[in-house]
Amino acid sequence: MANHRMEADSDPMWRISPRHIKFEDLILISLNHVSQGSWQPELQLRRQMRGASSRA
Repeated sequence: MANHRMEADSDPMWRISPRHIKFEDLILISLNHVSQGSWQPELQLRRQMRGASSRA
């Protein structure tokens, strides 16, 4: 996976990297066609993250 910078106002808790969320921790729930040539994934974490609230 390429090393990309996060947006300036992003929460580092959601970083995908070996020391944070691993690619293998993501489950694709659905894929929505939002406009011509654009798709939006709905993802779920396989495990609860430390420090994250269990309430949505």
